[in-house]
Amino acid sequence: MGCDIHFHVERRQHGEWISCDAWNPITDGDYRGLYSLVRSGSSFYNDRNYDLFAMLANVRNGYGFAGLDTGDGFNVIAMPKGLPDDMSANVAEKAEWEVDLFGCHSTSWLTLAEILAFDWNQTTIKRGFVDGAEYEEWNSAGREEGQSPRGYSAEIGPTMTRLSEKEMLEAINKIKGDDPPDIWKPKIKKELEHTYCHITWEVLYREDAGSFLTDTVPRMKKLGDPEDVRCLFWFDN
Repeated sequence: MGCDIHFHVERRQHGEWISCDAWNPITDGDYRGLYSLVRSGSSFYNDRNYDLFAMLANVRNGYGFAGLDTGDGFNVIAMPKGLPDDMSANVAEKAEWEVDLFGCHSTSWLTLAEILAFDWNQTTIKRGFVDGAEYEEWNSAGREEGQSPRGYSAEIGPTMTRLSEKEMLEAINKIKGDDPPDIWKPKIKKELEHTYCHITWEVLYREDAGSFLTDTVPRMKKLGDPEDVRCLFWFDN
């Protein structure tokens, strides 16, 4: 089951917290007229990035669905501390619906100052299973550059073949032989489609935070002093 973040931004003006989101009333469906939403295109942040969720509030930190191991986990900016009493009206109304009635969890908030003070240059270890084609690409091109595999799984089904890295390399090299890449690449994809090995790799927090640091934080910086700008968030499953 997936997990998503509900993310809102406020700034303090004359001692009062004001919402910076573009709110739109619900005009159809069962919740018409009951409360307002922020459309995804105008939201400060709405990506599904489990690594960032871990850094923000310890959500899915080092584990995935059903508690499956995904790595050593991330240090957290701050453990969930609930929502403040002085929220802007729109955020408070939405939180009442989504947290109190719909069961969203891990409510918290952070000032921009807290986000900027966090050490985004830390690293951690991740783990997962990759198939033959993914392993070949990552091992030959991404491994030395510190890149994550493009796709991996926390666990694989019992019908899949599990190999050690050494065994996977031997299988790949046997398929390659002396053929050129345009011959052996599709063969590896086909013959090792259901064959996996378990790998570990190092990731940089800054890179794993993705658009949160490249897009969201710069937008927040434009709103005022870092102590007077904050984000409030919660999660659903």
